[in-house]
Amino acid sequence: MQWKLPSVRAFPHCGWICAWAALASGGLQAAPTDAFRYEHLFRIDQVVEAQISPDGSRVAVVTERPKPETYYSRQRTIWLVPRAGGKPERVPAADAGSSLDNPVWSPDSRKILYRVARDKVNELVVRDLGSNQSRVLQPCGTKETVGVAIWSPDASRIAAICNGANPLTASVEEKKEEKGGLESKAIVATRSRLYDDSLAKRWSPERRAVVMDLTGKKRVEAFNSQYLLDEPGALQWREAETLWIVGTPANPFGGMAFVSGRTLHRYDVRQRRLDTLAGTVDTERMPLLTGPDAGFIVPVAGTVASPDPSQFRKTWELEPLQLFEFSNGKQGQDPLASLEIYVGRSAPFLWSRAGGDGAGNGTLYFQWFDRGSNRIKAFHADRTGQERWQDLTPAGKNVIAFSLSADGRTMALVTGDANTPNDVYLLDLKQPSTSPSRLTRFGDAVRDLFQVSDVETVRWRSKDDRFDIDGWLLKPADYQPGKRYPLILLVHGGPGVAFRNSFDAMHFEGAHQVPPELYLARGYMVLMANPRGDPGYGRQHQEAILEGWEFPTNYDLIPGVQEMVRRGYADPERLGIAGASYGGWVTAFAVTQTDMFKAASAHDPVIDTGISSAVAYRGNLLGNYWLHAGFVDNHLLDAPFPTSDPRKVNTPILLRFGLKEQPPMPSMFFVSGLEYFTYLHAHCKPVEMIMHPEEGHGIGDGETLRDYVDRDLAWFDYWLLGKGGLPYKPHTCHP
Repeated sequence: MQWKLPSVRAFPHCGWICAWAALASGGLQAAPTDAFRYEHLFRIDQVVEAQISPDGSRVAVVTERPKPETYYSRQRTIWLVPRAGGKPERVPAADAGSSLDNPVWSPDSRKILYRVARDKVNELVVRDLGSNQSRVLQPCGTKETVGVAIWSPDASRIAAICNGANPLTASVEEKKEEKGGLESKAIVATRSRLYDDSLAKRWSPERRAVVMDLTGKKRVEAFNSQYLLDEPGALQWREAETLWIVGTPANPFGGMAFVSGRTLHRYDVRQRRLDTLAGTVDTERMPLLTGPDAGFIVPVAGTVASPDPSQFRKTWELEPLQLFEFSNGKQGQDPLASLEIYVGRSAPFLWSRAGGDGAGNGTLYFQWFDRGSNRIKAFHADRTGQERWQDLTPAGKNVIAFSLSADGRTMALVTGDANTPNDVYLLDLKQPSTSPSRLTRFGDAVRDLFQVSDVETVRWRSKDDRFDIDGWLLKPADYQPGKRYPLILLVHGGPGVAFRNSFDAMHFEGAHQVPPELYLARGYMVLMANPRGDPGYGRQHQEAILEGWEFPTNYDLIPGVQEMVRRGYADPERLGIAGASYGGWVTAFAVTQTDMFKAASAHDPVIDTGISSAVAYRGNLLGNYWLHAGFVDNHLLDAPFPTSDPRKVNTPILLRFGLKEQPPMPSMFFVSGLEYFTYLHAHCKPVEMIMHPEEGHGIGDGETLRDYVDRDLAWFDYWLLGKGGLPYKPHTCHP
């Protein structure tokens, strides 16, 4: 299937309305001459969601941009776009600080429900698209936040999940209020919170499922439990008087999504009666309601991770996706179908009965991960053999969200790739081999802000000749063929995750909170790769991480940099490496294996997993998932892991650590990092360490992040480009 995204065009930066006006008139402006700056991060709206109306006439599109003051917070906007095309209509917000998201169409397509967040206030709004009148609904209490919300089939009511306070955060606040005295001056380890069994406290908040009418006057609590889930599919409502509520079995973590098993609760809206099905659904995903009589399809496996520490090894063991039937409290013994692919735990599944010849027949659509790209696959329940499975999107195109019209004919896709910002496309499911039609052009405005760099997909063979390693080579906007450039290898966290073939991941996210475009604007090349252990490349590739952490570094990543030198892209005398978390460990480890890198930057690295394991130990719970990842045969603390030996380091390295305690463990990263820094500093090695007392495993405060980005750039500029002043304070030492 030949499936191409239309090329991107530029518009003057005067807002989305101006961009659409330029598109309609055919007017084009000259390409921008400005290089990317840090401030551009907060001027870029990225498309993250598209909900097509049941009648297929309109699409509700959500765009977002980071907030300068709090990096992990997002300002979101909802737009209504006619299927026939034309200017998007922005859904009005009460004030400039409001963030709108989670649009849900009423079954008759006449109203839209969405969530509004502003100044810690979280509420729902119903907007009548005929009268353009809005009504604010408050299904939750003043100290609760609104989660998942859905319509009743007759559009007369809504159901919503209300979340209470986070118990882990609350426990930290309690510590701040502790009084003095002897107990505050001495810690008896086995009696202290420091080494408390974390399983003694639940992780998730108390949750309630609430049903209310559109006037807001009739509000009924359907269920109250710490084991309720708050994610898409937690509420399912197909019959007027029957609401299905999904939770987890009783467990120490509460209603956390990673807990194994799902319980199904049937709430009779008319009689206000709750019944719980006796059988537990054997899955970590949402069962999909397919018909009456408690008929569900259950997605199981596809890859597995478990809250049981002894089963964390399965994070890297690829198990086939299996689909089971679940009816009247019983799960079928044999799967309906099985396919060996990687499907993330949070990947969306949508069921459509349109076109099915019976209550249990229809099509299941879901997202799977293939060589760095999310793709959409269909499972046709009423077909047999290979005809049951159908790929709707091709390799190399990344789909981050999708939705279906009620008649099952049209799919709205949010898609793009490393060179194409996300936009909304419509796919005719009756003729899926045809290219989708582009509905929106939000992504076009990106190229008017700055000179966007190009990304080339590259591939090389691993050093042990076992795997093809996929990578993305980011080139400066003014790239000149044949010229060698300084190159920085960015290493993602994890392990067990992967870089996505998407514009935002490649240009803005990177690996350690420094946008790759900032490197490119200064004349660097950037290489990002998915080594062994990453999902989406088959069983052997994924499970190879269990052979040891050192192999991805030595066999996949370092050879990738060497290959870029061999191909004439990279200057061998100006190579750098950077990463965060597991990527920070790779960075700190790589400079003990080779002196090819002339500068390194490690963001919250796990320098020595043995020391970090001891700090993370909590009674019966080992809070760090790598401890039970299968790398050791006996007790977790008996065998050494690959560590970053500072005695072998000759590369100038910048270290960054957050000191803030993160429940249920304090910062185990800093402890071994301090040892690493102290050795290098005492032996006159070029090293600097940045500590952020109010930040954890990542930087949220905007001012702090800007400072870190500037220091990281200055570090590489000095050591690789010979620019700027000495980025660390030299001292008198005696090596």
